[in-house]
Amino acid sequence: MLGRMPGSCLVEDCSSIAEEDASLVEEDVSMLTDFNDVADLASGYAECMEEAMRYLIEEENYPPHHPAVEALRRHLDSYRTQLLRTAIYRTSGIGQSAF
Repeated sequence: MLGRMPGSCLVEDCSSIAEEDASLVEEDVSMLTDFNDVADLASGYAECMEEAMRYLIEEENYPPHHPAVEALRRHLDSYRTQLLRTAIYRTSGIGQSAF
């Protein structure tokens, strides 16, 4: 935890993050065309999430159960779930017009 006070959160204000997530999800899935794209998206997101957790724990020396690590893990997992639901919905053809 280089230069940080113990117990301090990495993110000062999380209130605007949730509001931005909805629009980001739409942007992230707008180019998906089939389930292979969704699988690639899920795989890439999982790799990025693992790297973020690894960085905090191994490089910044945060313990795995530190509140900041747990909060980031929950946030990224929530975003991943929302992203995949939207991607699957879009690529399944549900809600698309037959014309």
